[in-house]
Amino acid sequence: MVAASAATIAAIWGCGGNNQGSRLDTLAKEALANRRPLNLQRVAPNSWDRLFVFGAYTPPTTIEQTLGFKWKDAANQSPTQDAVSLYVFTRASSVVESFQSGALNAGCLYGTPLARAQSDLTVKSIGGATVVVGAPDRRCDSR
Repeated sequence: MVAASAATIAAIWGCGGNNQGSRLDTLAKEALANRRPLNLQRVAPNSWDRLFVFGAYTPPTTIEQTLGFKWKDAANQSPTQDAVSLYVFTRASSVVESFQSGALNAGCLYGTPLARAQSDLTVKSIGGATVVVGAPDRRCDSR
């Protein structure tokens, strides 16, 4: 039972497969400790030009509408756990990388893509959670 629980936790927090969710958590903690921006290019160094972030329970049709193209993995990647977000990195009309993670409260990023040039996020610890409070093109929280 313990092994199944650990596997479930790893899947939810993005620690399986490409480990990008785990890397996001590590880099977010470093950004907080060093009072520096969290640079998403360090999380997903592959060639991408836009990042889309989707919240838990986002329907696959909404993901595809927001992306502006069909994505065969939308149904499999849509987050089905509270506090888990889906990070989708695209280049032109294709997905180059995606992962789920609960490392950040990234609600500030939902709905509007972030360009690669805008990949420095301001994060703060609020109530024990790491929260995105700003990006170069938006301010999300004044706390």
